[in-house]
Amino acid sequence: MVLLKIKKIVNEILSTNISIKDDSDLQEFGMDSIKFVQIIIALEDEFKCEIPEEFFLMEKMNSVDKIERVISKLLEEK
Repeated sequence: MVLLKIKKIVNEILSTNISIKDDSDLQEFGMDSIKFVQIIIALEDEFKCEIPEEFFLMEKMNSVDKIERVISKLLEEK
């Protein structure tokens, strides 16, 4: 469920209808710093959590896999 919500958010913000592999670098699909921040905000809204600043680097959350790990960890801590 978490993974599907993440994929939906990423696809909406990157304006893509193609299937993005979980380990694909999102920068290859047009993620820049502005879209990265939009993804973070959308994730925080969707999952009712606050993503720590340590993850505000694209290299730490530049794939669906990495995003899922961060969100799952935050949800477990709730």
